[in-house]
Amino acid sequence: MLIDLAVEAVGRSPHRDALATGLWADLGTGSGAIALGLAEAFPQAHILAVDQSTDALAIARENIQRYAMADRITLHHGSWFQPLAAYHGQLCAVISNPPYIPSEVLPTLQPEVIHHEPTTALDGGPDGLADLRILASQAPDYLMAGGLWLVEMMAGQGPAVSALLDQVGAYRPIEVIEDLAGRDRFTRAWRR
Repeated sequence: MLIDLAVEAVGRSPHRDALATGLWADLGTGSGAIALGLAEAFPQAHILAVDQSTDALAIARENIQRYAMADRITLHHGSWFQPLAAYHGQLCAVISNPPYIPSEVLPTLQPEVIHHEPTTALDGGPDGLADLRILASQAPDYLMAGGLWLVEMMAGQGPAVSALLDQVGAYRPIEVIEDLAGRDRFTRAWRR
């Protein structure tokens, strides 16, 4: 759904041309699935795919090569915006499916999740919002005016994530979007 929401957002943006041809950042890329989806949806855009895990980046590299997208997606090793220092004010969009599960909830996850996903990809700290705070507060330094901020979150976190964005004061409008089951799972906002 992140890709569908990005396509919808670009389609109704007054900055659609800049968004469709600009620099996108997929933060916490993991296997590279979101970066690949963005590259397919926006054939004239370039995607910066960031992850702190070298193992994840190795998998992403394989997937990017498998789909012949190496000329469209650039991998960066590091935490969130840290490897993107050269891109201040240049990103047209920041997309992420960050860790958002509260630490105390991790032991209750289904075995196929907790035993096969790295803890760092799941654990969002005591309230599940640790990484979302970083993304909300640092993105305005990297996003161009009119740039898109779009993240996945845990159901029930919509009010808290909206409040984080509101506190930063750089985003309008802020939207909480439901998944196909009717749960708040995504937040989309625009850089003023």
